[in-house]
Amino acid sequence: MSVEEIWQFQEETSQRLTVRLASEKRQLDGQLAPLRGTKGIRQSEPSDAPSLESERRAQRKYPRGFPKYRNPKEPSGTWLGRGKQPR
Repeated sequence: MSVEEIWQFQEETSQRLTVRLASEKRQLDGQLAPLRGTKGIRQSEPSDAPSLESERRAQRKYPRGFPKYRNPKEPSGTWLGRGKQPR
């Protein structure tokens, strides 16, 4: 096979795979729709994903802090003074 034939074969193969993957995805979405309870909403592409991420960041109980206590025997062992005290 020449280089051009190989490139053409690769392009045809990728097109076939794209079509097959799209059809299988549609089929699986159709099977999952009754389980989700909705038919029009696609779970694989959430439209509000950035807002969920910002909500997680906003839910932090307290701001990050700097270590207040150090272990004299092990200087890398630090504690902020929050939560359970280390042994």
